[in-house]
Amino acid sequence: MAIQVVKELGYKPIIDNDGDVFFRVQLKGFYILGTRNDNDLISVHFPQFWDIEEGEDVKYLAACNKLTRELKLVKTFIDDSLKSVSASCEFYCTDMESMRNNIEHSIKILCIIRSIFRRTLNELS
Repeated sequence: MAIQVVKELGYKPIIDNDGDVFFRVQLKGFYILGTRNDNDLISVHFPQFWDIEEGEDVKYLAACNKLTRELKLVKTFIDDSLKSVSASCEFYCTDMESMRNNIEHSIKILCIIRSIFRRTLNELS
């Protein structure tokens, strides 16, 4: 269903080697990940959208925490490499309409997450 929704929204999905759906919006690369244990849970993922400056870990963790608390649907986090910030929108879908609405909403939010993150970093400085 995710592939069909992405196509209907006008993007060109590609299935990667892990079975995840990759597509680009405004030169940003997004993934749609289905969880293997819970078929109804979908995650739209925007990996590594911000590099972490050395020695500024605490400020970036604080910004991630603040945004995750304040924004609906969005989680911002430092990824496994501890060198960049990623974001995701996770939701349950029960049918095609909920899948379309949630993917479309997730794309809108993730397209502006860099600006929101920058503003949050400036507020914390």
